[in-house]
Amino acid sequence: MKQTLLAVLLISILASGCSSQPEAEDDLVSARKAYVERQYLEAERLYERYLKIHQQSAERWEVWNKLYELAYNVRNNSQDAMELLEAMFLEFGDQAGRAKDILYRLGALCMDTRNMDKAIEVWQRLLNLPESTPVDQAKAYRNIGEAYLYTGDYDLAIDALRACVELKVNDLEHARCLFDLAQTQFYLENYHAAEKTLEQVIQTPNMDEELHALVVLLLSDVYDQLGKTKQSIVLLESILHTYPNPMAIEKRLEYLHQRVK
Repeated sequence: MKQTLLAVLLISILASGCSSQPEAEDDLVSARKAYVERQYLEAERLYERYLKIHQQSAERWEVWNKLYELAYNVRNNSQDAMELLEAMFLEFGDQAGRAKDILYRLGALCMDTRNMDKAIEVWQRLLNLPESTPVDQAKAYRNIGEAYLYTGDYDLAIDALRACVELKVNDLEHARCLFDLAQTQFYLENYHAAEKTLEQVIQTPNMDEELHALVVLLLSDVYDQLGKTKQSIVLLESILHTYPNPMAIEKRLEYLHQRVK
């Protein structure tokens, strides 16, 4: 960006306004018009200026979000997008709903860019947010588990996912926590633990079809690793017509049938 986001932030949050309200409102109208007309550089310039000179506006949330969209969706600059979200959190972090929204976006962006150390810190912030619900905490723990698995901190990954499992959440969210734990156990070649976890998951009532298929597929792989090939075949046959890629299941079944001949 033409100026550092830190400078924009300090000016916009700490400095007093230096222009009249009508002029600032004109900037916002012009910025919106430029954005709609895809004059993105001009829109970005006007949005940045609006933040500097208009300190108490109810439209600041809109303006920050437009700058984020320009950075992430138009310029494909993930680093600028992350810095903007951090700036937004400083301004709106005490506002219920908005703080959570920012952290979800920031956490997802860190995961997408494989900035896992930062992702862990962001998801931990979500855990500590006063308005976080048990479902929010479950999602945070699942992401923390994935991030720790990526960084090779396997014990911490397991700890995070076990904390997820202990939360009092709805059946579907609980099943997701268990499934992620089982995936991690499978990855670490702890097949007996994965088997036990998945057999818990598969008993979950009202599980959606997609998750059920994934659970069955993973449990089939676990059974195969444990030498329970016939049980693996039975499971795969049960999802042949519901799994999104039936051809993959058919090929897997063909391979397993050849092994038991």
